[in-house]
Amino acid sequence: MSAANESLAQRIIAKIFADHCRPGMDEVAFQRDELVVAAAALGEPRPKNLGDIIYSLRYRDPLPDSVREAAPPNSE
Repeated sequence: MSAANESLAQRIIAKIFADHCRPGMDEVAFQRDELVVAAAALGEPRPKNLGDIIYSLRYRDPLPDSVREAAPPNSE
């Protein structure tokens, strides 16, 4: 999926992932307020429902390609 076709939630998570992920990490932890910071860095308005960003990526939309490609085999 190209960046142009990604949802706002996917682009926000991709930004946070790029900011935090380092080789060898099994997990990327972040704080809820970073969702707002990432949206601003992308030039987007503050998301109204921060919880929906996580919910949508858990149940509706796939994780961004950049996140899935960095995961070890059989992981997400």
